[in-house]
Amino acid sequence: MGASTGERTDGEDGDGGTAAGAPSESDAGEDLLSNEERVLKFVEERGGRVKQQEIVQAFDWTEARTSQILRDLRDDGELEGFRLGRENVLKLPDDESGS
Repeated sequence: MGASTGERTDGEDGDGGTAAGAPSESDAGEDLLSNEERVLKFVEERGGRVKQQEIVQAFDWTEARTSQILRDLRDDGELEGFRLGRENVLKLPDDESGS
């Protein structure tokens, strides 16, 4: 009765989730988030700072797709990026403009 249709109707994650460090606690809710929201949540859960390559691996996206999503987040001021050696590091912006 649709058990092998590829659709998840029971709330269980069908992609493993934890092997690459991706969140597994609420994978059913993850499906409802936009890619940008998923990235922000991922960065937040890792202390507010991650390497871009971690995002590529965790979400199994191409580097081009990841770069596009991250560029949109940086343009919107929701994420900051800098180089550390040969790697791109992403972090949540400091909340110093709260006044």
